[in-house]
Amino acid sequence: MQIAEDFKDVLVVIPGILGSRLIRREGTHEITVWDFSIKSLPRLLKQVVTDGLVLGQQDAPPSDGIEAVDLFHYQLMPGFFGVDDYRPLVEGLQNAVDDSRQLITFPYDWRASNRYAAERLQTRALDALRKWKDSSGHRDAKLWLICHSMGGLVARYFCEHLDGAKDTRVIVTFGTPHRGAVKALDAIVNGKSVGPLSLTRLVRSMPSVYELMPLYPVVRVPPKSRLVMHRVADFFGLDPETGQDTTEFLQSGKVNGLEPLNGIDRGMLKRALEFHAKIRLPAEARANKREPSPYRQEAFFNRRQLTALSSVLNGKQLDILDTYPYERDRVIQDVNEGGDGTVPSFSSVPIEWPDTSDALTLADKHAAMQSATTGRDSILNWLRPIDVRKLKGSSVNDTSVVELTVPPTLNFGQDLVVCAAALRPMNLNVHLEHVETGATKTLPMKLGGDNVHLDVVFRRPSAGVHRVKAVPTDRLLPTVSDYVLVVDF
Repeated sequence: MQIAEDFKDVLVVIPGILGSRLIRREGTHEITVWDFSIKSLPRLLKQVVTDGLVLGQQDAPPSDGIEAVDLFHYQLMPGFFGVDDYRPLVEGLQNAVDDSRQLITFPYDWRASNRYAAERLQTRALDALRKWKDSSGHRDAKLWLICHSMGGLVARYFCEHLDGAKDTRVIVTFGTPHRGAVKALDAIVNGKSVGPLSLTRLVRSMPSVYELMPLYPVVRVPPKSRLVMHRVADFFGLDPETGQDTTEFLQSGKVNGLEPLNGIDRGMLKRALEFHAKIRLPAEARANKREPSPYRQEAFFNRRQLTALSSVLNGKQLDILDTYPYERDRVIQDVNEGGDGTVPSFSSVPIEWPDTSDALTLADKHAAMQSATTGRDSILNWLRPIDVRKLKGSSVNDTSVVELTVPPTLNFGQDLVVCAAALRPMNLNVHLEHVETGATKTLPMKLGGDNVHLDVVFRRPSAGVHRVKAVPTDRLLPTVSDYVLVVDF
């Protein structure tokens, strides 16, 4: 494809949580502390528990000598957040610019608060932009921030609180949890394990995970005969809009008659809410005054996959639900509003947007969204329009997208059960591909439509990370993929 001569900006690729390789330097040696090779994944998971990734001081940049050096390929913490291969996105963008200096990647320490990542982004991106302006003579050049998952929060904080808006032309987000994700709340309250290994202490030490917790009313408190939904802040006497102490808490130390949720540190929650307020308050103030945003926003999301949307308090634990309760005509209805398997549909658009009508749908689940061909085509079309918005968006609609359910982990020796459904009849081939070796098994599936769920069973898959792909035989319909980790400790 011939590249547009008039694209003179700088592209910055910002990954999500887990999406940057972490190292520690000891003299002239570089010690890898987070870089899962597929073959050694179980061993490295054990090292994660014991090798000091846990943050000891949450209200400051990490001072343990660990630094981020590049982007990951095929990374996941099973059952939590994950990332697919960033190479297709990066290589596609490299082919869309005239000069290699117009594209940079931005790895960062995803354990720490996103505010520190945003401060580093301010230095790195503006330095690249300044050098590009000086060398190219394009004095009006600006930044395009291409973000996956949590990377979108880094970009928004940079623009809204660190004055990055004046140098930013576009923010593109793939599955960014603008309003948070229940998976983060689940990991902190209920704990996080991979097989026999507990990662709870690591997850609870990470300010970034607190910044991924839901901002919307997410916890239903019994009795179930009444619909009472609370924000996480309500359990700690914090204003959910600002993170400040509520008057009731300051006067009595009591918290709305609610017991604090298990495992949550009030100080870390307070700082996370303050982080989000720095993004939301200026953005919503503009929206309320009907003022245009100083930069353009494009959001890719998914509304077809089963996704954790809400929870019910059950003693000290939270029961996680893939529906959200609404009361209509005094009847409580649990509605499946879907998402990308990790981030709820209604959380995946910018915080000031009133609805999802301007968002672009993708069929891929959360880990693979930034690798989706449709998404890359859209960005390339924005960089070099052939015909106004000709490639923007997708022909994908809710009836043509497969709902795919794959367990995040499986013990070696067990069978893998893959569940799928669709609103319209279709024939599929379900592929199970070992990420490292490329060995693939394929099973056919015939869906009858009407969202009827069917299973296919792969017998005793080998250890390692496998990619599951539901591929319709009609090539005009989208492929949906997810990952499963088969552990053999």
